[in-house]
Amino acid sequence: MKMLLAIGGAVGLFAPSAFAVNPTIVVGNHVLIPLPGQSFTIPVSGGTAVSGVNFNAEVANGGTANGGTPGPAITGVNLISGTIFASNNAGQQNATSTPTQFFSGLTITNSGTVSASGTLATMTFDPSNFIGGTFSLKLGGLSNGNFSGDTDFTVAPDYSPIPATITNGNLIVTFPGDTNLDGIVNSADAVTFGRNYGKLTGATWAMGDFNGDGKIDITDANLLKQYYNRSVNINPVVPAFEPAVSSAAAVPEPATMGIVGMGLAGICLRRRRRAV
Repeated sequence: MKMLLAIGGAVGLFAPSAFAVNPTIVVGNHVLIPLPGQSFTIPVSGGTAVSGVNFNAEVANGGTANGGTPGPAITGVNLISGTIFASNNAGQQNATSTPTQFFSGLTITNSGTVSASGTLATMTFDPSNFIGGTFSLKLGGLSNGNFSGDTDFTVAPDYSPIPATITNGNLIVTFPGDTNLDGIVNSADAVTFGRNYGKLTGATWAMGDFNGDGKIDITDANLLKQYYNRSVNINPVVPAFEPAVSSAAAVPEPATMGIVGMGLAGICLRRRRRAV
């Protein structure tokens, strides 16, 4: 029966469920920095007793190979660690390999059920090549041509399906320079950057390390200058089961490059003084 679940369940081949109470998944809109290894959790609520999950997800409608558009790759999905199945599982089986813009995998309990309330999965992405873009992240209403079926749950002993109520979401990749992840590179980010300039170890994006090398230097200053005044909408609304439109929004704000220029001039002056 477990093998039947692994072959059929992950691709949504179960018949419609007669269960009236469905777990609820709200994917959410997630702001990512354009560096590899960006992770966040997917929650589930409702408290339904479940024996397994068939987890299906796609970015930007599965990518060009599946009729969608290019977008950040899914580089990992963890259905075990820190999830509702953490203490009761028979391992995770994946029907697809990563990195990809479409993922299908599953887990089931060793015995009995768990409550569908808490963290369902941790997803990891590489958005590094998609600066300033918005991309749909769907766990339901999938448009991928190779696999069908929404994320749903199962219950023993026959592993009959329990559909989920799913609200899809988005990945929003911000611009280098956006230290506070508000979708805008502006004077507030320049001030934060200036305060931390010259930090050589332990630097983070929030401090001004925009290339992920752990320090804040002229390379980061150039990135701030390059993307200053760029913005992306961090609050897009995507109805459940509807595809999102990929975009690279860049709405100018009423700020000038003077602040950045002054900051860079100050940085260069300090560098000259240190060289004396």
